[in-house]
Amino acid sequence: MNVIIFGPPGAGKGTQAQNIAKKFNLYQLSTGDILRSEIKKKTVIGKEIESIISAGIINVFIAMQDPNPLVNGSGTKYLKENGINVSSGIMEEDAKKINIGFINRMINSKPYVRSKIAMSFDGKTSLSDGQSQWITCEASRADVQKWRSKSCAILTGRGTINSDNPRLSIRKISSLKQPLRVILDSHLHVKESSEILQQDNVIVVYGDDLNLNLQRLKNTRARFVKIAL
Repeated sequence: MNVIIFGPPGAGKGTQAQNIAKKFNLYQLSTGDILRSEIKKKTVIGKEIESIISAGIINVFIAMQDPNPLVNGSGTKYLKENGINVSSGIMEEDAKKINIGFINRMINSKPYVRSKIAMSFDGKTSLSDGQSQWITCEASRADVQKWRSKSCAILTGRGTINSDNPRLSIRKISSLKQPLRVILDSHLHVKESSEILQQDNVIVVYGDDLNLNLQRLKNTRARFVKIAL
């Protein structure tokens, strides 16, 4: 659950609340004892919850409940049982947007998928002779970068890689790491010279290797995973 916690009145620097922040890598927002935390524990009652109680925290504000059925509501219930004031639903809709992928996985047991398709008014994605590289404007390409930075993984097919030689990386905006890039390639025909294969965090999922390309492709930085067709 996403929470903001307040320590007891009169607390200052060096309080237990600040010690909690340091121990659990929370974010200090002021010189006092106001902390912002994102508590995510698979156990019903995590160590962070126990530490909040023992530190004398009196108010907890929660954006949204954890939809994980193993956790949902248990932390809030435990805090209330221990005399802590709990307020839920603070900017709940904003929290749901931030956690949309996690929520969909917990509720529907599926990843949240966005489909990015660039096409002309007549429904075409490129010229018939394959000469066109961009049919989008700079603003729409910048928008793609934003959505990539919000994604855990990017999925594409071998045909796109061999035709367009894209990197599918995050560029021009700050990002701590690149998302996982997954290439679907039924018969392992992806080109060894593809730029994306020279990057880390890339997986090629293939079904068979009738042309014995795997050994050659292992010279790249990509990982290869075989599945049954």
